[in-house]
Amino acid sequence: MNAEKSRAEEFLDLFRKFEALPHAKQNLTFMEVSGYPHYENVCSNILGFYLDPSQQHGLKDLFISAIFQITKNTCSTNVQSVTREFGTAGGRLDLLIEGDEFIIAIENKIFHWLANDLNDYEKAVNLQGNRSKQQIKIVLGLSEIQDPKLLHGGFVSCTYAQLWKEITGLLGSYIAKASPKWVTYLLDFIETTTNLAGANMELKETDRFFIEHEDVISALIMERTEFLGRLTQKVATLCNLMQEVPEKDLLATEPYPFSTDRFVMDFKYFQNVHTIAFDLCLKPSGWSLELFGRGKPAYYHLLNLVKQPSLEERMRDAVLKEKRFYVQKWSVDTDLSLIRDELCKWLTAVNEANRTFVNQQPN
Repeated sequence: MNAEKSRAEEFLDLFRKFEALPHAKQNLTFMEVSGYPHYENVCSNILGFYLDPSQQHGLKDLFISAIFQITKNTCSTNVQSVTREFGTAGGRLDLLIEGDEFIIAIENKIFHWLANDLNDYEKAVNLQGNRSKQQIKIVLGLSEIQDPKLLHGGFVSCTYAQLWKEITGLLGSYIAKASPKWVTYLLDFIETTTNLAGANMELKETDRFFIEHEDVISALIMERTEFLGRLTQKVATLCNLMQEVPEKDLLATEPYPFSTDRFVMDFKYFQNVHTIAFDLCLKPSGWSLELFGRGKPAYYHLLNLVKQPSLEERMRDAVLKEKRFYVQKWSVDTDLSLIRDELCKWLTAVNEANRTFVNQQPN
């Protein structure tokens, strides 16, 4: 077995292994579609809303009770105020919730590194209200802060997963009197942060596959890049061949490259109005010749042309998709001179169809 065939077999074996992996599709949430979950301020706003029992969600003290369970606190859950971006001497604390018997300080972290002055926040909390109130100070994030040196001022690390575990456990006792709309939004928020946590904390099986086979995959990508480069050269070569044929005189300009995978042949304006054109595209699956009109009037003019004798038989197997006729295909390794000759026949046929149609029109 030669080296080239051996490499191809190695790639094929890699594909078989990849196909055998479980490819679980993660459902998108509304927040993910909107792009909001990557903004900590947005998440903090949502938390502030649900932490306030007086808001329209109807879930009352659900979030406060959940936090109490996580932190082992037992006192009245009655809330006096919820403050976003609470100003301190040196910065802003994301959330400060003050109740009759407690103060909850929350610094919310989605992706950003914890660089906040937690000692500054602690001083600000101490200045609030009655010092006898229970103080709960939390850094809330997607993952637990493992390094205790990062936590100061009595703050403890709490993950969204911990919060959602308590929330879902308590939700059944609150849901009957809650707003269905805001419960739905809460569940979407829970799923969104859960997805984010999973994406940041765990390597999926497919991730490990890419790590394990990095060398072979890199070689595959390089080979494919070189292959696409050869396809690009084929497009340029065939475009140059078409610039040398007599039939190019039927076109408004010489055939010209539109992108690396195609070139264009624009006919001279039919009846000085309608622009009809061919795109010849080359993808790894093969060549594709597409006939289309530029704009709605040209498209309707084209519909008349394809009914003319010079085109009707040639168009028998054409596929119409999104106002383009896919009229002929060739394999990637088809001789370019054969494709060139067929293109010349197509140019002649379209031009003849237009001439026939024009002659049929009353003077």
